[in-house]
Amino acid sequence: MKVIGKNKLNDFGKQQDVAVRKGLAAWLKIVEQANWKHFMDVKRVVPKASGGVKGSFTVFDICGNRFRLVTIGDYEIQTVLIKDFLTHAEYDRWNNS
Repeated sequence: MKVIGKNKLNDFGKQQDVAVRKGLAAWLKIVEQANWKHFMDVKRVVPKASGGVKGSFTVFDICGNRFRLVTIGDYEIQTVLIKDFLTHAEYDRWNNS
């Protein structure tokens, strides 16, 4: 998969501790090596991923659920777009709005 918006990950990671940076790097490695055809492929590799959030978003837990990485996946063209990176509290507010 091609990841669009890696600069958002890098910018956020620079403001965080080493554990968060390692979590982001691990997520990025998994996604870039993936060849997902649909969300169930994602779930096989990342069981805690949530699909269909607010319609079309896929959300990944980062660092033991400290943060939520909000993405949009287009499996047909093999891309994942980074939409947002939120704390757990920010995600709850976003998801409930």
